[in-house]
Amino acid sequence: MASPSRRTLLCGTAGLFVLSAGCLDAADVDASAPENDADDTTASSADGSNAPSEPDAGGANGSDPEQTASETTDGDDTVPFRHADAPTAPDARLFGSIDRAEQWLEERPIRDDQPLEFVADTDFENSALLALEADAPRLDYELVLESVTLEHDDGEPRLVVEASVSETAGDVGATQLGTVGRLIRATADGEPVTSATVTIVDSSGRKHRSKLTVDPASESASGSERDDR
Repeated sequence: MASPSRRTLLCGTAGLFVLSAGCLDAADVDASAPENDADDTTASSADGSNAPSEPDAGGANGSDPEQTASETTDGDDTVPFRHADAPTAPDARLFGSIDRAEQWLEERPIRDDQPLEFVADTDFENSALLALEADAPRLDYELVLESVTLEHDDGEPRLVVEASVSETAGDVGATQLGTVGRLIRATADGEPVTSATVTIVDSSGRKHRSKLTVDPASESASGSERDDR
């Protein structure tokens, strides 16, 4: 067998290099393919087209949990008042009749007719009236409702109120000790409101908590428990 010439060996070696280079190119393409796929996935996630869907805040079916309380903060269901007599401590009263509510107001030197009109417009067969009052150090203070909630304990509605004696947004008023108050009308579907839990924060930041019930026989608030802190 004749031995190959030097030219033949060089040509054969060159062909091997070309073939090897072709295999390496193919391997580079295959190795880079996952990276390109990852880039495509990242781009799709960035524009949100392939992003996984997030569950609704209310759960899988988007429904809210069962509510046992309702807000009753309509402007027509409350009216403020003030007078010159200063109470020794914040007070809360729950009325189930117009006579007792009007008597309570008439015992105070309230010059505004709006509170009495508010009581007259209240249907006490379906509603109860809550009266709040607390002392204020200046004329620019008022009793602000923080929250008014109607809760149901064993099917019976209960009014839960939080209020605070706060400065108004106006100019600083004259220093004059007096009383700021508010009437709240509570109406529930079905059973009338016969109990309430009230928390009043006075002008010094002290909390006064009361639990009230209405006695239908005496038509006045009874069984009151006070917790001053």
